[in-house]
Amino acid sequence: MSKIIDFDFLKKKLPTLIWRFRWNELTEKHGLPFKRGYLQNLDSLGKGPQKSHLRGRVVYQRTRSRNF
Repeated sequence: MSKIIDFDFLKKKLPTLIWRFRWNELTEKHGLPFKRGYLQNLDSLGKGPQKSHLRGRVVYQRTRSRNF
């Protein structure tokens, strides 16, 4: 059973830069149905949101992302 995520609603609440290492904090705060490991798996398959690297860490830009 999966939740439906209203990304338009979340866009207003999520920060401009979304650090993958802090994803689980956002999951708890906004009730997202998947953890950081799921994003990592999607990234490895090339199916995740567009990512960048900043200071050696993966970051997603809310405005550039396909899913955020």
